[in-house]
Amino acid sequence: MNWIDEIARWYLVSLAAGLAAAPLSAWLFRRLPGFGAFFARPIGLLAIIWPLWFLASISPIPYSNLTIIITALLVAGLCWGWAYRAHVISKDWIRPYAAAEATWIVAFLAYIWFRGYIPKIAATEKPMDSAFLSSTMRTTDMPPADPWYAGETINYYYLGYLYNGTIGRIAGLDSWVVFNLALANVFALTVTTSAGLAWGVIRRQFSRNLALFAGCAAPFLLVIAGNMRAPIEFLRDRDYVWNTFWYTNVGWQSSRVIVDPESYAPKGETINEFPNFSFVLGDLHPHLTTLPFTVVVLALAVSLFFRIRDTEWNPFEWRHWAEFVAIGVVLGALYPMNSWDFPTYGVAIAVALAFSTGLNRVWLMQMVGIGIVAILAWVPFWITFVPFAGGDVQNPTSIPGLSFIQKNVAAYTGERTSAGEYLTVFGIFWAISMVWLIVETVATWPKPDPEQPNLTPPWVRGTVIAALIAAAMIAMALSAPVLILAGIPILLAGRLISRAWGQEADLPTLIAVLFLAGWFITIGTEFFYIRDVFNSRFNTLFKIYYQVWTIVAIASALALAHLFWRAAQVEIKVRQRAGALAIGVAAVVLLGIAYPVISIKTYFDYLNPQGGWHGLDGLAPHGIEAYVPDPSQPEVRTGKSEADVAAIHWLNENAKPDDVLLEAPGCGYTINGELPTSRFSAFTGIPTIIGWDNSENQWRGGQAELLDQVIPRGSDVAAMFEDPNPATNPLFDQYGVTLLVVGDLEKYGVAERCDKAGPFPSVFVDGYPGEGWTLVYEADGDRIYRRNGT
Repeated sequence: MNWIDEIARWYLVSLAAGLAAAPLSAWLFRRLPGFGAFFARPIGLLAIIWPLWFLASISPIPYSNLTIIITALLVAGLCWGWAYRAHVISKDWIRPYAAAEATWIVAFLAYIWFRGYIPKIAATEKPMDSAFLSSTMRTTDMPPADPWYAGETINYYYLGYLYNGTIGRIAGLDSWVVFNLALANVFALTVTTSAGLAWGVIRRQFSRNLALFAGCAAPFLLVIAGNMRAPIEFLRDRDYVWNTFWYTNVGWQSSRVIVDPESYAPKGETINEFPNFSFVLGDLHPHLTTLPFTVVVLALAVSLFFRIRDTEWNPFEWRHWAEFVAIGVVLGALYPMNSWDFPTYGVAIAVALAFSTGLNRVWLMQMVGIGIVAILAWVPFWITFVPFAGGDVQNPTSIPGLSFIQKNVAAYTGERTSAGEYLTVFGIFWAISMVWLIVETVATWPKPDPEQPNLTPPWVRGTVIAALIAAAMIAMALSAPVLILAGIPILLAGRLISRAWGQEADLPTLIAVLFLAGWFITIGTEFFYIRDVFNSRFNTLFKIYYQVWTIVAIASALALAHLFWRAAQVEIKVRQRAGALAIGVAAVVLLGIAYPVISIKTYFDYLNPQGGWHGLDGLAPHGIEAYVPDPSQPEVRTGKSEADVAAIHWLNENAKPDDVLLEAPGCGYTINGELPTSRFSAFTGIPTIIGWDNSENQWRGGQAELLDQVIPRGSDVAAMFEDPNPATNPLFDQYGVTLLVVGDLEKYGVAERCDKAGPFPSVFVDGYPGEGWTLVYEADGDRIYRRNGT
């Protein structure tokens, strides 16, 4: 199968998913221009996956290719049947849908072009992502089996892997191709949804050209632009930045801007990842796969924000609840995708609803209804998932709530984020927000009235603005400068919001709310963190700053469009004002584009120094150079193994649904950059006894009994390789092992320190593994055995 066929299969399946529930998307986003076209794909995926996922979680109904297709046909029939009767879709829907489709295709192919130069699934935590993705593509049960902890299910946020894996399995693709297509899909979905949101908000009130500008600015700021680390370092030492190894250069270091004391963070580092970094690195993590869905929920909040107040809402009529039920299902999906996003965007829904309804009994009833649906719709996940730091009680009370806060929220007393660090991360957005807020403050300041001499005189406005600028400069010397840097825009935005409270919602109020929310969240990370396995701000800054980036990027795109509108309204010096604003936008583009340009160049230098486009097969590069042992160290392996790659292909095609694989255990980041430890389970999703123990230690943090078994399982694997006779070794029955593999690691171990990953000398004994096994595969020294009777 060539890459054109792979792309075509993925495109057709994802297109069908979006079309299946397009009427539902059009109805949900009916208050925004575009008829929901820009959100059709993610809404369609949820509409198809959720009902079958729920049934597979609580009943014997399997999550199989057949049931997925049947569910898709049922969803399409219901949605389009209702659309025909209700006249939801009209000819005016075709144009925005075509625009949305074109946007998705361009973004998808652009990322495919980029990823095709570096398709290898290797390094960092890609093997973990591959393992989860492969498991969701094999599973018929929910939750899917944990590929690195045989006998248990995944205790992680797996819905992001599932929606991409579902497209891949229906398209008939291998997981190592789906991995790269999934990254492209997430990128394209994020570009499309963010463009659609910004375009729709501006188009409600302003011209097509201004809306088009906002629709381009939002995805640029959200997924293309980087932080300020790259342009700053480039100005300091251009040659070094342009030619130095990606991991020691701004490519990696741009995600490690904020440094805490080593007593609070490993090596003093925290994670300050942002979307473009994620897409360049290519780890298919939950925070990335959830990104387009956070934009969808934000769009739902904006739709509610602009809702005309309904004074005749009847809680006893189902049709009045339909929208809130649908919103609850979409909002609830964030928890099994990435639990950190659920409360943040839940608050966004609550705030938006407060503006359109008011803080009253109706608002409370609607929010309670949305909250109940959000939990009940995904309750199988809530019941089975055990938070890593939330105790070992498997019930909804261990999910974020009072008990969770009491157990897991800790006070941060270390060194605060410096002004330089804060502005390096958010400088572009902070500058845009300050310019917009100052302009809006001046524009809305009460004008002097001769009949009311007590009104504030004009000179006060200039004094206030000067004081704000001075306060921002003073913040550079304070021990907690974020209080000032975030506090200034919060106060300015708060004033605008207070003036608009109780009135019909408008664009300036929406922008102010978004800026206030984003900057307010950052203050919280200066004083509190989630007490997880890292017991520091290490992970808290990561997840919270990712949310802030999304919120303020959308706000900044809207603010820039609104600034252009304001500039056009001033009769005097229109051209000069517009010109100055255009120069500012050009500066934003230059500063934002510095990171992706430098990062992609140095990443290609590292992973593809010879150049050339390699396609989408993330497994093939691991076998293109068959390993030739060093004569002085014949026992050392470096992760290049054509034989192991071929064996992975055979396992993927021939393994049975209930197989359990015996392979060498793994250590995180071992052979970082080539075939990793636990490679057979990572690429096929077939459960093995124990995979990366450091990862399992994190995922089982709230399950004391399972956590205690992580290390013993590694010893059990060694015992099973030493005595492979199922008749005399009860461990084979205990773990249900059906397949035994003998590859490079089992024979030779690894060059890096990971003793548990082999070697196992017994595999060289003549006749190994002996009675109870049948050789089912042998090629180039790799052997796979099936246990008799399985």
